[in-house]
Amino acid sequence: MKFTIPEKYNFFKDYNIIFILFFSFCLGNIFINLATLICSFIFIIKFKEIKIYINQLSDVFYLILFFWFILVLSTIIIDYKNFNSIFKSISYIRFIILPFVIIYMIAKVDKKKFIIFINFLIILLIFDVFFQFYFKFDLFGYNLKDLGNPRQDRIGGFFGDEFVAGGYLSLFGFLSLFLISEIKTFREKKYLYLIYLSALLTAIIITGDRVSIILIFGIFLFNAIFNKNLKKYFLSSMLLFSFLAVLIIQNSNKLSYRYIDNINEIAKINIFKEPSKIGFLNTPWISHYLVSIEMIKEKPILGFGNKGFRKFCPDYSDKEKLSKYKHKCANHPHNTYFEIAVDTGIFGLAIFVIFNFLIFLKVLRNKNTKILLIYSIVFTIINPIRPSGSFFSTWSAATYWVIIGVLLYFLVKDYNKKKIINNNLH
Repeated sequence: MKFTIPEKYNFFKDYNIIFILFFSFCLGNIFINLATLICSFIFIIKFKEIKIYINQLSDVFYLILFFWFILVLSTIIIDYKNFNSIFKSISYIRFIILPFVIIYMIAKVDKKKFIIFINFLIILLIFDVFFQFYFKFDLFGYNLKDLGNPRQDRIGGFFGDEFVAGGYLSLFGFLSLFLISEIKTFREKKYLYLIYLSALLTAIIITGDRVSIILIFGIFLFNAIFNKNLKKYFLSSMLLFSFLAVLIIQNSNKLSYRYIDNINEIAKINIFKEPSKIGFLNTPWISHYLVSIEMIKEKPILGFGNKGFRKFCPDYSDKEKLSKYKHKCANHPHNTYFEIAVDTGIFGLAIFVIFNFLIFLKVLRNKNTKILLIYSIVFTIINPIRPSGSFFSTWSAATYWVIIGVLLYFLVKDYNKKKIINNNLH
């Protein structure tokens, strides 16, 4: 007698890997790489089914595939003796195909279970952040990290020494918030949104992650401009966020130092008499940007290949015009556009910009509220003024391409829905 698991209890389906993929962000890069590798196998095994979505988004697919090709080509030309570097650039294809695997999995998975799952992860992290803030250690035993100044303690939550809790909440937290409207209870009881949003914003503020504040304002601002249906709600959310920020920061010396003191120091500077003392100009960021410009001038077409900034920065950081700047070299320039330009040249950067502009046009033409909401997260990730992690690192790459995948799923879904309606009308 053959034993079979009833369909509704059979979790071991390829599309259920999406649960593991989202959970892997909480476990670290090793698990993210493992999850994306599994997704790559799904892409190969289920290519016939996934090809349907590739055909619907062929312009998007071939653009990002070309972007990957430029990355590999530039790496081979510059670093042809380094097999490890070439292998890493080739392996980046796992992120390029990831969005289409995401579309396939979301299309098949139980939507309600999936949305509840990712919201559970967010709520758990929110609670963990609050717990660590008040008790100096979190639910998993991670202590509050002192960075040499008692006023600079950082909250990592269950990410430990990796201070990505704020970024995780600002990106995946808002994604989960936007998706939860698919659940009837939240759709009907609007006050639950307000409670959830308030808890999410408060948790982000107390992580002390200043970049996440920029991300949040970017999400609010984008929707206030382009999302006409929800414009008033996002303007109200900006006011709520501002109120919570002022209230929390004023009552915490540590957070006040993180958010306020540096701004006050900059405000005291006479920019006309002492422009060199402006805080931003003395940060490593400006040094990284200036070195990047020098490197782009040297190899403008195809750049320096995979991790080019990390490898070749020392050769360009000692130029006389850069001598007054400190901390000129790092693992990456802390800006997505500079990093892509250095690693893949102006050619690769142009493809990346065209790709994102194409997505933006698709979103604007669509005018779907949920799609605009999700795109606002993408907009904050690629915002050129945002100091960023390495675009080609596991964490950043997976985050960007996963959210792109969720966005493309709703674009395809809406397109197919309109197609069915038009066919019925005809």
